[in-house]
Amino acid sequence: MLGFSIILASLLMGQCLAFAFGLPIPGSIYGLIVLLVWLGIDDSQLAQVKSVGDFLLRHMALFIIPPGVAILDSFSAIKHEAWILLAGLFYSTVISFVVCVQIARMAQITFRVWAK
Repeated sequence: MLGFSIILASLLMGQCLAFAFGLPIPGSIYGLIVLLVWLGIDDSQLAQVKSVGDFLLRHMALFIIPPGVAILDSFSAIKHEAWILLAGLFYSTVISFVVCVQIARMAQITFRVWAK
């Protein structure tokens, strides 16, 4: 339960940061950064967060199926723009992947320096 509370608290802090900064970056991204910094500073709760994260990953389909059904339900309204939407989805996924890799690399370097 503590791991879930930590994840929710970091998400809430991320939403507050997104509102405070007013940048077009989702609060969930800020929340992931807050969680990364939080666990980088104090990793004593890492096992609890990992167990909750594993649980959420195992049941990810429960989070994906409802939006997927909604998209299929309204497909007739978006079928003319489907290729544009798919291209945007593909490129945004690639960009997000590259940015996440770079942030993880920077965090590894930063935390190695702090650990010394």
